[in-house]
Amino acid sequence: MKYIGFFMFLLFSAVIYSADGLKEDFYNLSSWDKVKFQKIKYQSSYDIDMKSDVLVLKSDNSASALINKRNFNVSKATSLRFKWKVKSVISGADGKLKKADDYAVRIYIMFKYDPEKASAWEKTKFGALKAIYGEYPPVYTLAYVWANK
Repeated sequence: MKYIGFFMFLLFSAVIYSADGLKEDFYNLSSWDKVKFQKIKYQSSYDIDMKSDVLVLKSDNSASALINKRNFNVSKATSLRFKWKVKSVISGADGKLKKADDYAVRIYIMFKYDPEKASAWEKTKFGALKAIYGEYPPVYTLAYVWANK
């Protein structure tokens, strides 16, 4: 199985490594696409701290995401290491409540859907989702969050 890295950074800086040698130093954002959320009025801003080669994101009542669609072999990349620094948490956040599901930072690792390994029901479900969104959604997602609780 392969996974795609999807990283959402809010108020933090990071360096990301994987066991198969991938190292994201954030010299620039050329391999990252910025994602804007339609229902969010303000977008977060991204910058590179050239002294330490880390991504710095500033968010003030805003949100956005960076996505990197590089594929990795899970059997070779069995670990992921990252560093982050958060200046403050979101005081009213609560992951147990949909309306308060907010974090200072989230990192998503998304696992690709493989039609060859899918059951008949999964093929139907993922086929419908692909028809709606234009591509298959991930079959599994692993999320790391910086939470206040």
